[in-house]
Amino acid sequence: MEKYLIFTEEEYRARARKLQALMAKNGLDGAIFTKGANLIYFTGYDTSLYNSDFRPFFAVFPAAGEPTLIVPNLELGGARKTSWVEDIRIWGGTKGCASTDPILLLRDVVVEKGLDKSRVGMELSNGQRLGMTVAQFRAMQKELPAMEIADNECVVWPVRMVKSPAEIEYLRKACYANDRGFEAAVEAIRDGATEKEVEIAMAKAMIEHGAHPDFMTITAGLNRYDMCNPRACERVVMRKGDMVVMDFGCRYEHYYADVTRGVFVGEPHPRAAALYRAVEEVNHAALEAAKPGNPVKEIDAAAEKKITELGYRDLMMHRTGHSLGVEVHEQPSIGPAETAILEEGMVLAIEPGLYDFSVGGFRIEDNIVITKTGFEYLTKASRDIIVR
Repeated sequence: MEKYLIFTEEEYRARARKLQALMAKNGLDGAIFTKGANLIYFTGYDTSLYNSDFRPFFAVFPAAGEPTLIVPNLELGGARKTSWVEDIRIWGGTKGCASTDPILLLRDVVVEKGLDKSRVGMELSNGQRLGMTVAQFRAMQKELPAMEIADNECVVWPVRMVKSPAEIEYLRKACYANDRGFEAAVEAIRDGATEKEVEIAMAKAMIEHGAHPDFMTITAGLNRYDMCNPRACERVVMRKGDMVVMDFGCRYEHYYADVTRGVFVGEPHPRAAALYRAVEEVNHAALEAAKPGNPVKEIDAAAEKKITELGYRDLMMHRTGHSLGVEVHEQPSIGPAETAILEEGMVLAIEPGLYDFSVGGFRIEDNIVITKTGFEYLTKASRDIIVR
């Protein structure tokens, strides 16, 4: 049977071994994954139905032994061909289904693995969420009353935070396509252009370079600057003096790029130019702390220190960044409360910002990978002031 795995089976098994070792260390007897990103990461199984709220998916990983994947009946072919997991159970109303009810099938698998009276991790922590309805979760609790449900944060993020060489290569390709999208967007920006026209140019370039456009927030003009995460708008026309703020990202084999840049239509307002140059200084200051062995929060502290020195503390609205991977926002968070230590192989989005909505929104966001001695840029998009 031809398979469509995006990593080798050994890489997936290595993730499973790390996961199981962490379960043993943290007192978990197993883990049940329901969220699409975790299912993709730990099993490889990929489907567009993760967007559906009507069909739950489960991967049951015991602390020792092989995992089991539970999917709807029409997903059997896809699960077999995109996942390394051998034990795949299906539910539905057709011949060959182990059950007509996904919750009852989950119960049976949990009992079979001896986890029904054990401590099992699920997606309860910050940055996680359950891929099932409240009604389904309650039904699971009713069917498995003696199973202790614990937070899986202690086993998920330590595996996912540090990227393998193969993951970094996918992230590098995503960033390359993202850079090409930015170049195309810059070419489309002109007096009289709409945000939508810029979005289309960006998306087309991303696709042409092998990636899938995922998000493209584009805001142009005074009435739009305070809308920090909108969809591109067709009715807004760019005019001389406008700043075009773009926060954009594409995916390559499920791995994200995430970049922010600003472009000016005509010469920028003097305060806008000053704030843009200031945020570039802050970006560089933050990156000076991006070294293995440093606490992650030092990146945020360095950014805040520089912002304060420049006299713009009142324009600071958010943390300095986040990690990237199979989700655009992953742990660690680059903020003052983060306890993680930077390690070689972590991939981060560094995005300090300054916000004066009377002249624009100023953020320079880059994607980097932590190396043995410091960091490497994955994004190459120009950080200079660009005037169209």
